[in-house]
Amino acid sequence: MRARLVLALAAPLGLALACVTEARVEDRLDEANYCESADECVEVYPGCPLGCVRLVNEAEVDDVQALIDRYHRQHRDNCAYDCVGLGPPRCEGGRCVADPAL
Repeated sequence: MRARLVLALAAPLGLALACVTEARVEDRLDEANYCESADECVEVYPGCPLGCVRLVNEAEVDDVQALIDRYHRQHRDNCAYDCVGLGPPRCEGGRCVADPAL
């Protein structure tokens, strides 16, 4: 009965109860990486195993971060790696790019 109540309440609100996969987060990060100028590009820090730092359009940050947070709540990955920061972002071919910081 409780499960039905949760589903009945979640469905009209458009809440997705499905598990967020690493592939879904990767796809969303890729979709969110677009630009017309470098000032639209911002860094997000998805964490292991999704990467140290990724560039996305500033208009997408809240949505992307919410998906990343949801992924980490569902998956308690016990991994770590050393990260290298990025240099200044730039817009090339409609994509946010940056070289590793030196």
